[in-house]
Amino acid sequence: MEKTPLLDGCLSVIAQAFMDSFSLVEQHLDKHSPTNKLLHAKDIPQYKQEVKDFYKQVRDPAGFSNAEFKAFLREESKKDGHITDIPVHL
Repeated sequence: MEKTPLLDGCLSVIAQAFMDSFSLVEQHLDKHSPTNKLLHAKDIPQYKQEVKDFYKQVRDPAGFSNAEFKAFLREESKKDGHITDIPVHL
């Protein structure tokens, strides 16, 4: 995909923020740290907490039964007509 140098720089900053949010290593930033890390430094703790909360929800699902899930899929399949035989797709 063609992109301008400006867009590439912006995407790099966003990518760095995502990587820092998922990092298990605590970062110690100072005035000599790269600008792209300093730009979102104050937001990273919040992003890290959101990542932890997300994975906690994945690990400990709300708990719905297999029958409830199949019923949900049946209702969704009626809307778009793509899923016709639920047991085959599960």
